[in-house]
Amino acid sequence: MFAKVENGRIVYAPVNFITPEGRAICNFNSAPALMEKYGFREWSPEEIDAWHVANDPQAGPYIPRHCTKYQLVRALRERFPELLATLRQAYAADPELQFYWNTVNDLDRENPDFAAAVEKLGITEAQLDAIFAAVEEVC
Repeated sequence: MFAKVENGRIVYAPVNFITPEGRAICNFNSAPALMEKYGFREWSPEEIDAWHVANDPQAGPYIPRHCTKYQLVRALRERFPELLATLRQAYAADPELQFYWNTVNDLDRENPDFAAAVEKLGITEAQLDAIFAAVEEVC
């Protein structure tokens, strides 16, 4: 996983990246040379855990902060089928959720739109941690 420390936080390489010059790079997280050019480097989950222990003891073990829609659905299907059913019902009933889901590829826990969708679904932070930990294990 490529990441860098920025403003005292670990920032993971996004799928799409805007350079400081304003150039958009699609599939940025699939291009190691570009990620390195912009200050990202490959970290192991153990390195990330160690960084959190040294810099943020409250953070606990490594839990991913973003995933693809496919990874999320796969983790929900395998570990949390009741939450997958909740997502499907909400998707069928909420045009705003449909629009959000249909316009993104990468789900980022730091994104306000993602946070709003999670809130609509009634998913707690603890459940979200468990879901994203399952993403790491399942995918």
